[in-house]
Amino acid sequence: MKYGKVKNFFDSSPIEIKVAVFLFFVLAIAAVVLAVIFINQGGEPQHVDITNFSDATDAPEPYKKRTQELIGMLIGKNENISDDVLYGAVIRDGSYSEDIEKNMTTAHFFVDIEELRYSFEVTMS
Repeated sequence: MKYGKVKNFFDSSPIEIKVAVFLFFVLAIAAVVLAVIFINQGGEPQHVDITNFSDATDAPEPYKKRTQELIGMLIGKNENISDDVLYGAVIRDGSYSEDIEKNMTTAHFFVDIEELRYSFEVTMS
């Protein structure tokens, strides 16, 4: 019975209403697809754990997470690694330094991954 009311509404509606409803459904489907893609991008496997990050720096935890993600991404571009691999990394002793200029703190340090014989120079502000 309700389907008949909807069908009668669309049959008697002007073309602009039909186009608007069609576009609404297309945009809703596109939004769901984009949301799924966006959520899946955040779910990248973590490949690096900087074990001494808190000991070597005063940087908040989100900086550690983002640094690990970026290093993991760089490793992934150069190495064929599976999702379950977790490399241990350390900030090289004595490499951490901070510069403060105009209320902006910039940190410089080296991250070493012995298993891969990789080192990364990190600068974050």
